[in-house]
Parts: sequence; C-alpha cells; structure tokens
Amino acid sequence: MPGSSPRRQRAPRLDAGEPRAPSAQSIRSQLQNIIAGQEFAKSERLCRFLRFTVERSLAGEAGQLNQYTLGIDVFDRGKSYDPRIDSIVRVEACRLRSKLKRYYDTHKSDRVLIEFPPGSYAPRFRERMPTAPATPVRSPASSLTIAVLPFVNLGPDADQDFLCDGITETILNELATVPELSVVARTSVFHFKGKTGDIRKIGERLGAGTIVEGTVRKAGDQLRVSAMAVKVADGCSLWSSTFDRQVSDVFAIQDEIASAVADSLRVHLV
Repeated sequence: MPGSSPRRQRAPRLDAGEPRAPSAQSIRSQLQNIIAGQEFAKSERLCRFLRFTVERSLAGEAGQLNQYTLGIDVFDRGKSYDPRIDSIVRVEACRLRSKLKRYYDTHKSDRVLIEFPPGSYAPRFRERMPTAPATPVRSPASSLTIAVLPFVNLGPDADQDFLCDGITETILNELATVPELSVVARTSVFHFKGKTGDIRKIGERLGAGTIVEGTVRKAGDQLRVSAMAVKVADGCSLWSSTFDRQVSDVFAIQDEIASAVADSLRVHLV
C-alpha cells in the first residue's frame, strides 16, 4: 500500500540456548553447498522444496509454510489440491529430512545446519558447534608388562649399593628372556632409584602392569634379599619371597635370585 513502511525481514529461527543464529548470507551459502552436493544432484524436486522453504523462512514467512502452500507452489498441484487425499508433501518432506541427514553425516565440516523438525515444513537454522577432541582413555597396562624397581639397600654400608643394582639388573636381564613378558628398560626404572611413592602411580608412569621391588640387607657374611611382585591395578602382592645366603659368590647369588624371580612370575603371570 502507498505510504506503508516496508516489511522488516525477521531473523532466522534460533533455538533456545543457542548463542546466535547464522546470518542470512551464510544460510544461503550453505543452501548452495547442499544443492550442489552428491546427495541432491539428481533430486530436482527436493532441491526446489529446500530452496523454496529456506527463502520463505528468511523472508519472515515461515508461518505460511504448510502442506497446501507447498503442494501448489512447489509440486504444481492445482487450487483444488487436498493434502488429505494427496500425501506428496508429507512423503517428500520425509525424503528431504533423510537426504539432509546423509548430507551432514558426510560433510562434518559444514558449520551451518538446515534442519526440518518432525511435523514442520519450516526449516530451522543453527550453527554446528565444534566438537571437542575426545580425551584418550588409557587402557590399564597389561600385567605381562613388568618394571623392576632398583632394590633398596637396608644396610649401613653404602658400598652395598652395587650389589642392589647388580641384583636389579640381573633380574631385568632374566625376565627379558621370557618371550611372553615385556620388560621396562633399565634407564626408565633407575629413574626411581632412592625414591618412594604409590606403587600404582609409579606403575602408571612406567606403563607397567606388574612391579617387582625388593630390599637387600647384609650382616657379616649373611645376606638377606627380599623380593615382591605387585599388581599395579590394585596394589596387592602377587608373589613374594626371601632369600638368605652366605656372601661367598655375589654373582652366583644374583643369578640364583634372578632365576627364582623369573620362574615365579612365569608361573603366576604366563
């Protein structure tokens, strides 16, 4: 009418809780991407359906999108069109929703979503929120992965440390000969020499499911070596033993204890 003010274009529909709706320009750009996609390449009628409803919604006429209007303007039905008799709009709307879903399933980088809620012929526009990268879940380390912590010297003689290290290395070498076991490297385990802490946290840091630890005590010519295997998952003891020997041949003692530890773990784990 002369003198009447032009009708203001309403903003695209916005879901509750969404920070903002996509711009009309980005919606039209997304519309072109969809129509050019493989899913719609041979669906001229669906492309017409989609373009018509999007443009009407952007023009603020979403409330006028019903079966009768679409039947006449999109599917060329005459004025006598009766949606109760002719279900073409409902059928094509169902096809359109399915094709849009397939399109977005294969175009996950598209930011603007054009959707048709069930029972509605007016499209809904929203921005696809970026997906946060999934936090990797660390699987519990296998019990067949073993870390041998440096044995602890409980005696007053600091020179006895070489015996503790020798026993540790000999056990490491002996366990490495068991094909079913994976043994954490010496350089990794000796980082914990002289340190204490929760065995479960140590095992997690080393990526081991089983920890072998022990102590060495020497009194005169008597040597006592205690060894224990612990399950990292629950911190419970899997096996333990004490060896009392005369200090005569240190290397023979190391070999004997290492063989005993390896044999016991082979029985309990393998």
